[in-house]
Amino acid sequence: MPSKITLLILLFVISNSTLLSQEQENAVSHYIFPSFTKGKILLKTGISKEVMINYNSITEEMVFEANGTKLALANPEYVDTIYISGKKFITSGATYYEVLENFRIPLLVSHLCRVIAPGKESGYGGTSETSAIKTTSTLYATGRIYEMKLPGDYRVLPYVEFVLKKDNDFVRIFNANQVIKCFPGKKEAIKEFVKKNKTDFKKEDDVRRLIAFCNN
Repeated sequence: MPSKITLLILLFVISNSTLLSQEQENAVSHYIFPSFTKGKILLKTGISKEVMINYNSITEEMVFEANGTKLALANPEYVDTIYISGKKFITSGATYYEVLENFRIPLLVSHLCRVIAPGKESGYGGTSETSAIKTTSTLYATGRIYEMKLPGDYRVLPYVEFVLKKDNDFVRIFNANQVIKCFPGKKEAIKEFVKKNKTDFKKEDDVRRLIAFCNN
């Protein structure tokens, strides 16, 4: 009898270890860097600090590790610049932007994502996906929102929004009209460039080329 019990326990442990391993393999991340990396935070006071840091695209926060605990960076309005893996980030209020091109009118990007929870079975044999708000609330409640990866049955859909910084204004650009607002003297030239090059405002390379043209 004891040997049978031992065998059952061993099978239970192996089975659970396999499931855990599969879950880890299938896990998906909502951070923009593959791991927490040494970065430098420069405050507007001139004080700087090196920390292990990453950007959480669900909460739209910079998150750093301290003694094995992940913590969101407080008071982003006091931050001047953050450097991570050769990338530069600035803030506007509580919003972080990566600087793609440091032109006269800089091109920035905001990293975001949508998270879809595992679907529930419906009467037609399909799945129904829960709302983003409910999903985020669940992740907060379970404490998983700051973990490096989510279980593999979640879907993380990253996307970006391109932004121009003109003086103290941050202008999101989805089409040529928003770009023209920042470069009113080049209205016709911008329209011609977009038409000739078939600029796709969802593609980073296309947007980079357009904004480089506008700044010349």
